[in-house]
Amino acid sequence: MPSYQRQERAKLLAEITKGEIRPVYLLFGERYLCREAVEEIVARLLPDERERNLNLKKIDGEQEDVARTVSHLQTYSLFAGRQVVRVTDSKIFFSKAVAKNFWDKAKKAHDEAKPDKAGRYLLKMIHAGGLDADESLRELSAAQWKKLFGFDKPDAVGWCGDVVFPAGTAGGECASSEELMLGALEKGWPSGNVLVLSAEAVDKRKKLFKKIEEIGAVVDLSIDAGATSAAQKDRDAVIRDLLVSTLAEMGKKAGPGVIDALLDRVGFHPVAAVRETEKLALYVG
Repeated sequence: MPSYQRQERAKLLAEITKGEIRPVYLLFGERYLCREAVEEIVARLLPDERERNLNLKKIDGEQEDVARTVSHLQTYSLFAGRQVVRVTDSKIFFSKAVAKNFWDKAKKAHDEAKPDKAGRYLLKMIHAGGLDADESLRELSAAQWKKLFGFDKPDAVGWCGDVVFPAGTAGGECASSEELMLGALEKGWPSGNVLVLSAEAVDKRKKLFKKIEEIGAVVDLSIDAGATSAAQKDRDAVIRDLLVSTLAEMGKKAGPGVIDALLDRVGFHPVAAVRETEKLALYVG
């Protein structure tokens, strides 16, 4: 089955509309873009709103019990029509290969005085390394850190001890969860059931990822965080698309210089870009 890049979302949505349905969809990368794309896919899989209310099971990856998710997928729906199981922010693909990604995001959030965001990303890194939330990162030796997370221990990790993690988050048992989901995919489930997964980062070497690529559809919504001009251009293009589409949804069209002015003010913050654009559209009436 093909993989799709960010610019090919419309192609995938058109295929779903035509009835080309896969048993599983995996979307990974920038969190806001993933959530937006998941909503679009679910709306195509369950176009009738009443049917969507009955046959859509929503699961938060932070509290996910993979055994229960698999049970949903292997069980016929009580209601007529297709059943969709949607898992957002899944941890099932975590490994030390993605830990550095989460560390960078946690450090950036901490430096920007966003403690909730820093805690969320730091917890993801801890789970990726197979640790529990109550284990101290500061007390890890350099060798232990490198073994668990796959990158050198930074000089400044003292701030980690002051971070408050999100309440109610489940511990990470990614290895057994991965095996459970992999077995379910290999065995198969009723054709009317569809799994839609989203994750901020994935380890493409995992057997589970390769299996989904083989029988399902994978959508790469990641954004290059590098400092090159090409990476900056790509980030600007993402925000431009969000600004234009948000204005269009509100019946507005940007005049000369408006998009550039918003870009300068917001930077690469997709959620903030959408919110500020909505405020602008409401302000002009």
